[in-house]
Amino acid sequence: METRPPSETAPEDNNHHDAAPTLPNGQSIEEAILEFTRVLRIIVRLRAPDGCPWDREQTAHSMRKFLVEEAFEAVGAIESGEVAHTREELGDVFLIALMVSYIEEQQNSFTVASVFSELADKLIRRHPHIFGEEKSGIDTAAEVVSQWHAIKSEVEGKRKNDSVVDSIKESYPPLERAYRIQKAVAKVGFDWPSIDGTLEKIVEEANEIKPLLESRSGDNGSNQTETDRLEHELGDLLFSVVNFCRKAGIDPSIALHRSNSEFLERFRGMQSSFREEGVDITENRVSLAELDARWNTIKKSRRTADAHKDSKI
Repeated sequence: METRPPSETAPEDNNHHDAAPTLPNGQSIEEAILEFTRVLRIIVRLRAPDGCPWDREQTAHSMRKFLVEEAFEAVGAIESGEVAHTREELGDVFLIALMVSYIEEQQNSFTVASVFSELADKLIRRHPHIFGEEKSGIDTAAEVVSQWHAIKSEVEGKRKNDSVVDSIKESYPPLERAYRIQKAVAKVGFDWPSIDGTLEKIVEEANEIKPLLESRSGDNGSNQTETDRLEHELGDLLFSVVNFCRKAGIDPSIALHRSNSEFLERFRGMQSSFREEGVDITENRVSLAELDARWNTIKKSRRTADAHKDSKI
């Protein structure tokens, strides 16, 4: 098993302990540590030989999907602005991360303690402008990021990749991978001079799709060559949309997650409104015109409600 590495001397231990540290709400850090310990004890109990059957059979591999799901649910909760919901979902993210860490400890891979020890050491090491004996005069976020990458390669000795895109793993979801690819190549100057170019590229790619759709009309997608061409062009279109998002400073995964949530909320509202009239759209055929009209009504009412909510903030 990987043993816990000896922690680097934390400069904050020497310079900032005149008074017991507290969190913004006045709660002491020790109280938060106690609750963290309580959660870890619960996880240990659940994974014990006589613990919960479901928790005991989980592996780091099986928990991957839950980590992704809970992360997105936390994003949705933050977007909703609901404090209790956000607190709950962030707790679930901590739960999954801590559970996976403990599973690895049980497999003699590394310890839970080493996860946090390594993280703490890294944060101190990569923030010499805060924790170093000699302040480095870092004043902007951009300078912090530059220093961060310099420390990774020059101090920690992490080998630079042969290509700026080598660190982008194939295991990333396609949308996230496209976003990371574009961010990486933009760092070396392979980028549109302005956002206008990315928008024009979207239009160009969309125009290339239209003749393919016309050539496929009537074949029900049976022509594999045409289907492959369409798949290729649609991929280019999606890639271009992701690039436009990046240029606009928008994370495409979060943007799509938000749109998914809004669509589901409106669809449920539409279905509920029909049900109130005694119509079940899963059993009774409703025309597209009726569905579309009701959709627009729900959409308008939601926007009015959101605007009213914003006016109170």
